[in-house]
Amino acid sequence: MTKPHVLIIDDDQRFCMALSKALRRRSFSVTVINESEQAVQALLDADEASVAILDLKMPKISGLEVLKQTIRRTVPVIMLTGHGAVPEAVEAMKSGAYTFLNKPIDADDLEPMILQAYQQGQLGSNDIPFIGESSSAQQIRSMIVELANHKDLVLISGPTGSGKEVVAKALHQETYTQKGQSSLQVAPFVSVNMSILPAERFEELLFGDLREQPMNTALVEQAMGGTLFLDELDELSLDLQSKLLHFIDQKVYRPLGGEERAFDGRIIVACSRQLAVEVKEGRFRQDLFYRLMALPINLNTLSQRGEDARLILEYWINRVSTKKISLQPKALEMLNQYLWPGNAREVVNLARRLAVIAHMESDSQKTPFEIDLSRIENILSNSPFESHEHCKQEPSQLLHQSQTLLGSDMSLEDIEKLHITKLLERYENLSLVARILGVNRRTLQRKLKQWS
Repeated sequence: MTKPHVLIIDDDQRFCMALSKALRRRSFSVTVINESEQAVQALLDADEASVAILDLKMPKISGLEVLKQTIRRTVPVIMLTGHGAVPEAVEAMKSGAYTFLNKPIDADDLEPMILQAYQQGQLGSNDIPFIGESSSAQQIRSMIVELANHKDLVLISGPTGSGKEVVAKALHQETYTQKGQSSLQVAPFVSVNMSILPAERFEELLFGDLREQPMNTALVEQAMGGTLFLDELDELSLDLQSKLLHFIDQKVYRPLGGEERAFDGRIIVACSRQLAVEVKEGRFRQDLFYRLMALPINLNTLSQRGEDARLILEYWINRVSTKKISLQPKALEMLNQYLWPGNAREVVNLARRLAVIAHMESDSQKTPFEIDLSRIENILSNSPFESHEHCKQEPSQLLHQSQTLLGSDMSLEDIEKLHITKLLERYENLSLVARILGVNRRTLQRKLKQWS
């Protein structure tokens, strides 16, 4: 496998010297950058044959701010933190970091992660399918086919990490595939994370600036003839929402210092929050809300999608791992019961980590590398996503929600049937429902068989 060029961006010169020597001994070419101001330009100039290692805590400009100022970079970024700043590290991943690792880090552990980041960058991301066999996943796929013929704006809503960009890309592909393969080949897909666009440069980056010599390339112009995907729209301030409303409503924009121009392409937007609540709380414009709700696609959390997590994991293991990987039964059972607080993004993260482990510890290309329960528990306990167990409701909450049942003439068996049915409708996952109820999966299966 060809090894990428590595950019080490860290103000700790001793750390950079030691790490660069270790990586050069492993046949990597390395560039060291100690100033965060230089890092911004270096990331923008780096080509796809590079991988960057960026420290979260940097003087003057933080590593997180460096990410936000380099939204057009093509190089994958591995974030390092030696301060236990998990919330900031998660924010960095939302801003496009490949993953993050804790200092100190050994070069033997870092090498396979660099290769995985490089490999993932080479794979490209436009061909990632929307995976799942749950009823909600099948419904999403049907909506993608149906909406491909519509030219109007589409809103994709769902929790962070649920796969909104994957759905947007699938809709883009379906739209232009129906027009012919040649249309798909030339139609660009431009993804813009609205939450990391600097407010002071919002119009300049999105719509362009004719006063510049030479003029910068606006994100809207890059998407001309294809799809412009505006992610995390609900993170915009009310002021920036007003600047976006006219573009979304009329599909026209005005570069700074220029006249209005028409946008010839499709607009897809995505939000993680409940927009109706945001409007009620005064954080989202009501007129923009009604404009966005014309063609909505709603994604469920992964815990509500049955066995889809396992299917996504299998797909990504095959995609990113050069070694065969198998999960022992107890490890697989745990994953079936896990709530996936990071949704599909956490599944992809797990697949990448398993691929790194297999690369480091397995010498065989034919014999599958087995992952046991303890390994899965260790990885998930150190997940960058918010980890939590399923929390049973407090008695007061149960009382409030069950007022129509308590004291009624329903039998205990009928109440039990109703409760279990509601849980199965919500989660579509027998193992997870059994865990919530505090019973064995076989016990639950017997009850369902008894009730036919």
